[in-house]
Amino acid sequence: MSWKQELCDRLKGFEPRNVFNADETGLFFKCLPTHTLGFKNERCHGGKGSKERVTLLLAANMDGSEKLKPVMIGKSAKPRCFKGIKSFPMHYRANIKAWMTSLLFKDWLLQLNREMASQNRKILLFVDNCTAHNDIPSLDHIKVDFFPPNTTSKLQPLDQGIICNFKVLYRTQVVQKMVANLDSGEDLVKLSLWDAMQMADKAWRNVAPSTISNCFRSSGFVNATQDTPINDPIVFAPDPTPLWEKISSGSEELPISFDEFVHFDDEVATMGSLSDTEIVNNVISEEPEEEEEDEASENAEVEDRPSFQDAQVGMTAVRKYLLQNADLDEREFGIMHQMENILERQGVANLVQKKITDFFV
Repeated sequence: MSWKQELCDRLKGFEPRNVFNADETGLFFKCLPTHTLGFKNERCHGGKGSKERVTLLLAANMDGSEKLKPVMIGKSAKPRCFKGIKSFPMHYRANIKAWMTSLLFKDWLLQLNREMASQNRKILLFVDNCTAHNDIPSLDHIKVDFFPPNTTSKLQPLDQGIICNFKVLYRTQVVQKMVANLDSGEDLVKLSLWDAMQMADKAWRNVAPSTISNCFRSSGFVNATQDTPINDPIVFAPDPTPLWEKISSGSEELPISFDEFVHFDDEVATMGSLSDTEIVNNVISEEPEEEEEDEASENAEVEDRPSFQDAQVGMTAVRKYLLQNADLDEREFGIMHQMENILERQGVANLVQKKITDFFV
């Protein structure tokens, strides 16, 4: 039986919105275009590389209507750059090699199962058959299915362009930061783990539903309602060429192209089994006093917390700038109003937290 026929049988009983694919990818989150040669062919099995890299677990559904909250796996259990942060756009986990492990994957499945149970929903989840995915717990609301061995590069939707598009969007932001530094007269760009999480979250949210659905279809995930031709499965970010040319002219000649910058860490290790010694060391490193950070930017305290008044002024400036310079559509107006509503709610919460005596001299 061909894969296409086999897949049709596996998909029976599941609507496209309830069919998901999940996969891991490595990301050298601090690396700039001028530094990539130092990481060339780096498999990153530990050591210095693990301090520069995170592993991301990404998952999306067949029709592109839903992207699950990613999991970021780093080396530090309690990064100092997270101090004072209450809202995280991604789940964060840590171990000594910043790898996906069978235990982390099992915990993620159990959490996802609880979320699906709360929605009274059953889903079909496709993953590759790597070692980190070999301990599947009992799940009432998730059916886990595996791709045939040694076929994921051709059959897995995330490998057909979704992860690539995510990295294009992430690294475009890195280049934008470099251009902003050039414009302000600064030379050095430093990216903390918190910077990387925010940028990765933005990149993942900006992967278009059409990109995801087309990548599923190019992998053979189709149903009777999808009879239109498949377009280019990869929808790239806005053309990065002008930004790339600007940083090229503002520094020494770049050793790679933008496309090479996007893909240079595609082959790094993202999973494996930790030894008993590594597990013990990782538990020790979870204590705040044992935490290691590799650059001054990570050792620095979080910037002073802006006041509510600071936030109001900033929001007013953003609104004014956008209204005068951008052609906003209805959805974008809605997003702007939602941000203002969040700020207003926080202002009310701040008032409630104050004592009545605080208003008397």
